[in-house]
Amino acid sequence: MKKGFTLTEMIASILILGIVMMIAVPAVTTLTNAIRRSQRGNIISNIEVAASEYAFDTGNTIVFVDTLVNEGYLDGYDENNKVEDPTDNTLPLNCYLVKMTRVSEHYEAEFIDGASHPLNDGCDDSKLREMNEEVTIQVLANNNNVITDNNSWVRGSVTLRGLSNNNSLLIDCDTGECLWTSSGGANKLGNSEITVNPGSGYILTSRYNFQYTVDAGANDVTLTGKRRRSASVYVKIDNENPKIINFSLSNPGNATSRTATISATDGFGSGIAGYYFDVYTPNVHCNSLYDQKKSEFTNKISYTITKNGQYILCIVDNVGNILEKNDAETYVNNLP
Repeated sequence: MKKGFTLTEMIASILILGIVMMIAVPAVTTLTNAIRRSQRGNIISNIEVAASEYAFDTGNTIVFVDTLVNEGYLDGYDENNKVEDPTDNTLPLNCYLVKMTRVSEHYEAEFIDGASHPLNDGCDDSKLREMNEEVTIQVLANNNNVITDNNSWVRGSVTLRGLSNNNSLLIDCDTGECLWTSSGGANKLGNSEITVNPGSGYILTSRYNFQYTVDAGANDVTLTGKRRRSASVYVKIDNENPKIINFSLSNPGNATSRTATISATDGFGSGIAGYYFDVYTPNVHCNSLYDQKKSEFTNKISYTITKNGQYILCIVDNVGNILEKNDAETYVNNLP
């Protein structure tokens, strides 16, 4: 006859089994949670890599995970393009944010661990696009030609326009604060477009900075309340004519010619482009001569004169300011 377990043995077995369960279940749970955290870490790493590529392509430095999925930088993990969180099956990662910082020639991304963000309403990233919007300055000469060379001199005045890099449209200062400043001390608030005109006879060289500030929201702790974008451009306007340092005619003596020698400067302006010296024709002045005979304005500063009469001297700088001289000093006589 087989003998069964006694009550004492059964109780002891149950107690031992309970102790084993008490030890094993937390260990298994801990191991499972560690695996899920590791999976989540791998997913976040993939998100950050995708965000870095997105920032490099677009210049945007704040983005929802959902945008990365929708624009093809990151694969969704189910048929609904949801990026599941292995540690919390009730809340996908799509509405989490990633911030990117430019470092040298690339971007480093940081996953913001927390979806309770004031911009997370339906993962609508229109506000983020507004906050990612960078600015640039367009420079228009007074003939409305766009100046692309930051070192170019212009004549007259220029119009500076604060534009969005996203769509090249004029920044709407009603959606934020616009401020122009210059290294010369000029400040102008509230406009995305300004005109710079130093006036006739003046030279201006100054760096102008355009700053556009948008409010990220009073409860926004991640974006630190405000987002400021700025751009700058160096403006060089020359409205001053060249100046003669010295104009001299050689002593004719018994010679049949005289030599006119010119020394001139454009000061701190755009620089002298050319000289013109010839017999003066009444009512014909340097502006029309420059229009008609631009190729005859050269770097020549010494001219041989073989006959008496009134002469005209024209000196033009690189933006078209012209000095004209046809007075008594340029009247030549005493030649045979």
